[in-house]
Amino acid sequence: MPASYTHQCFGDDVLPHLSTMLQDLIKSHKDYYDLGLQGPDLFFYFHPTRQSMVKEYGLKLHQESAHPFFEERIAYLHMNQDERAIAYMLGFINHYLLDSALHPLINKTGRHFACERDLDHFFIEERQPKNPSVADRFSKGETLCKILGTLMHMEPILIRKSISSFQFYGALLYNKHKPILLFCRSVLSAMRLQNADMVMIGNHDIDLSQIKEGYCACIEEASVQLENVYYAITHGTELSSRFIPNYYGEKT
Repeated sequence: MPASYTHQCFGDDVLPHLSTMLQDLIKSHKDYYDLGLQGPDLFFYFHPTRQSMVKEYGLKLHQESAHPFFEERIAYLHMNQDERAIAYMLGFINHYLLDSALHPLINKTGRHFACERDLDHFFIEERQPKNPSVADRFSKGETLCKILGTLMHMEPILIRKSISSFQFYGALLYNKHKPILLFCRSVLSAMRLQNADMVMIGNHDIDLSQIKEGYCACIEEASVQLENVYYAITHGTELSSRFIPNYYGEKT
């Protein structure tokens, strides 16, 4: 879940760099865009302590080339032209662009989860949100779940459960009370889960200088790519080769 605040910050930072038309579309459906910013990470919180087809789907999206996935959705949106679905997919693409740009740098630290936690901590300290758990802003309405279910080839009830789980664990992992955070980390550690480092507690001692530079560079790239994607949706043109790598920045 930490990294979710970073993805929200990124989406907010990209927005002013977009054309007025695209900004207006996104602002009209900000709830869809914000949820899209979490990308396939949303599915990791569907019963996170055990295996499930939903979690496996999220992992598959991360590991495979992103091009076929986005190509199929853009073709669908070209035919459908639903602005709510477009706003969601633009957020989703932001997630991919940031992941694929920063994961190679994050992996160099050898502490993937701790690095993402520290990056979240940096943005929380910088921006001082009232509630850093971005999941609280997400809707679970029937219409939203149906639209996302169609896009993701998933039953709407699974979308709804994923959002509910995301909200529950977000409240735990971003909790301001240290005893609760320590309890969460001890439980995850006892289960021998690597993501124990996700809990927002620790020394925050990782050098983030290169990662911050990559983040800033990605804002400019994303503003260009989102305009190109929107053009592909409205005109039926091909998707850029930028989407060939997977979410880890690897060409598979």
